[in-house]
Amino acid sequence: MDGNRPVLVCYITWMDEYRGWSNLDRPVGGGEFVELNEFGCEAFNFVRDTDGLFRGFFQPQGKGVNAERLGAPSGAESVDGITVIWCATSPDKNETLIVGWYTNATAFAESPESPASTIRLAPDGVRHIVPFNPGDPVPFYVQSSEAVLLKPQQRNFKIPTRGSSAIRYPSSSKDWDVLVEGMMNYIRNWEKLQGKTPLSGASADDALQAASKEAVSRQAFHSGWVLDPEERKAIESVGMELTSSWYSEHQYKVEPVPTENKGWDIEATSKGGELLRIEVKATKAAPTSFCVELTPNEFEQMKRHRSSYRICVVCNALANPELIRFRWNEELESWKDEDSSLLLTIEERISARISPLNRFEDADD
Repeated sequence: MDGNRPVLVCYITWMDEYRGWSNLDRPVGGGEFVELNEFGCEAFNFVRDTDGLFRGFFQPQGKGVNAERLGAPSGAESVDGITVIWCATSPDKNETLIVGWYTNATAFAESPESPASTIRLAPDGVRHIVPFNPGDPVPFYVQSSEAVLLKPQQRNFKIPTRGSSAIRYPSSSKDWDVLVEGMMNYIRNWEKLQGKTPLSGASADDALQAASKEAVSRQAFHSGWVLDPEERKAIESVGMELTSSWYSEHQYKVEPVPTENKGWDIEATSKGGELLRIEVKATKAAPTSFCVELTPNEFEQMKRHRSSYRICVVCNALANPELIRFRWNEELESWKDEDSSLLLTIEERISARISPLNRFEDADD
């Protein structure tokens, strides 16, 4: 994916599949039209149309899409080669999350006349008529041959809720551009891990299953997991030393507390008396591909002491160590690197401990 392509962020209704509406998958949220009609054109945003293209519907404010803000020359009717990120509010979490994206897409300055705006083909082969009454908002769409739809359990990248418009352009604000760069990093990392774009060839399930075989074999390398205890100990030592040194050099009084089970590894106190709770994670992986885990206690303390908590990740620990310091950003509602636009994605997991239960005595006893 070309990181220099313009990015259009579109807010739509929440669905699991976006492959047509049914009693099992009805649109939730998405604006007044959806609430009144229990239907939105975006119900088919991830169904390939009869001409091989995906058409993603949304409702912009005003006349239509401002193609110039996406890099098109003045007066252009359309703009090609953009990335469209689809976002919706989860009814379970009440959070706005990335649900999928189009790459190498085309956006139109005005709603184009197209059979896709009146007839869509569902996966079962049945054509569904999409009725529009006089006075209904005219649907706009973008189109692409490349689409990724995340399953509901994969949707974990949170963004701010929508404002008065259902779309956001590049350079809406400095903080917004930082967030968009974080979204693009997330998408690049996701596609690197998953392989081929799921909906551009086979079905999403088939592509994900095929990609997972390769992903499992290389996940340990890319995420930096280490099984050898001596090597793991060396990596952890580098992480603690580099992090302690950085805060000491920046005039903090540093006290390592890794054995006290506080939910963080280092306490750093500034000259003004500010206490930082620093959790240190070290890995062999690169800054764009690491995956580290927090214990339940660390995760709880991270949420409880959000303003004073820091997550320090030391990447390339055994080669060319690089320290990345994440802190909570209230405006972005995300954990952000203090020196770049890199954002953290957090996937909560439930674990359990299992062991054999000897319920039956030996028959000889």
